[in-house]
Amino acid sequence: MELKAWGDESILTHATPYPIYMLGVCICSLDEDSVRKTLDLIKPAHASKLHWRAITESQQKQSCSMLQHLPLQNVIVSISMSGLTRTERARRKCFEVLLPILENEYEIKVLTMESRERHQDIRDLKMIDGLRSRKFINDLHINFVPGANDARLWLPDQMLGIYNTQNATDKVRNSSFPIDYRSAGFCS
Repeated sequence: MELKAWGDESILTHATPYPIYMLGVCICSLDEDSVRKTLDLIKPAHASKLHWRAITESQQKQSCSMLQHLPLQNVIVSISMSGLTRTERARRKCFEVLLPILENEYEIKVLTMESRERHQDIRDLKMIDGLRSRKFINDLHINFVPGANDARLWLPDQMLGIYNTQNATDKVRNSSFPIDYRSAGFCS
């Protein structure tokens, strides 16, 4: 079976001296329909996708419980940003660390990231081609898909939300949510 992962980004700005940029990935073998049926239970009816910041604290606790019972492997790569760091620079640095981890340690063949603006996706693909030419990665394929189109993209959003909430408050601290956390260092 070809291993696949779904990814999203987050920036932690509270309870930290510098913003922390994160790329989070959930490695998942579940089909899209089963993930959608599970997570639709807590997705607001008017929303096109499930987003951590758009749900109530009660729904966040439900999400945490749901994710704990799914067969997922979770990876976060983060970088501390000084006030002068551009988000895109932090994103590139995180990709430089994350992609080789996914390909070499987890044997991921396809990573699907939540799509951003078209010009941003194109810039990411050029950066990823550069990583490939410099032998950071070899066969890992990266797709960009709108968040509403694949519910598996909701998984890393929720995982990053859980992680950020655990580190900023005690709201969901009672969870035992396994995350392979890696640092890309400090970016100035």
